[in-house]
Amino acid sequence: MVACNDSDQNAYVEDQPTLIAEVLSPTTEARDRMEKLAAYAAIKGLKEYVLIHQDKIAVDLYQSTDSGWEIIRLKQETDTLLLFHRVFSYASGAL
Repeated sequence: MVACNDSDQNAYVEDQPTLIAEVLSPTTEARDRMEKLAAYAAIKGLKEYVLIHQDKIAVDLYQSTDSGWEIIRLKQETDTLLLFHRVFSYASGAL
């Protein structure tokens, strides 16, 4: 999780994240894609939600835009993930 605020109220909880990234597991993938996505989309200020597959080269990037949430899928080793604020980037094959 990445936050772009100066709040140090709780070292374990961030209530204004800018980016949330999760590694998918077979047992939680459906929950991450449905329940968590809906809950996270309601967080004011959240720009991106990244789902990283653990058993294949695949990353799903959900980005908040003026017209709603858009998904970008990376499936090739040569694909590069560029985050909204360009906090960092990486090649999919580097996972």
